[in-house]
Amino acid sequence: MTGRSALGWGILFAGLAAFLLAAGVPRLLAALALLPGDPALAEIEDDRTVDPTALALLIDGRQEARRYVADPRLNTDIALAELLQIDRQALGDREKRALVDRAIDQLRLGLAAAPANSFAWARLAHALALQGGRDETALAAWRLSIATAPAEPKLAAWRARFADRLVKQLDPSDIRLLTQQLQYALHFKAQGVTWH
Repeated sequence: MTGRSALGWGILFAGLAAFLLAAGVPRLLAALALLPGDPALAEIEDDRTVDPTALALLIDGRQEARRYVADPRLNTDIALAELLQIDRQALGDREKRALVDRAIDQLRLGLAAAPANSFAWARLAHALALQGGRDETALAAWRLSIATAPAEPKLAAWRARFADRLVKQLDPSDIRLLTQQLQYALHFKAQGVTWH
């Protein structure tokens, strides 16, 4: 190997190393930012109650991680924690409204990048219903939650309860979807499947 070709290979490897370092550092920083909130997320996924401090850590860590990587899951995790704050804390109307609005914004951002997230569609339906006065928009999100994963065991019972609350606004195709979700929920219950 001549000196020129060795120098060329050295420059190529140095450039590759710099690229890999530049690409890996943001992911590493994002992963480190997520760590404090991960236990809370695991508890939420196991349907356990999470205290307000843990929810705040979850939100803060996901917001920090967004500085380093673009991942739609970060937005939907933030929205989930905000919706849980609404459900589990005594908040004034103004605080509740601000959290609902932020959760809706986060869910829409996450769904714009990952529209097949059935859980995010369900959370958006829930958040829109909390916002009040938007039953048709909430039902549209409910429909998309079903369309993206019709037989999701963890959502079937929730979908049935949600639609039952809005039964007067359901059209015939929604009634079929509701019936289907009730059948799935009964089937999953008979199978011993638990859901949130």
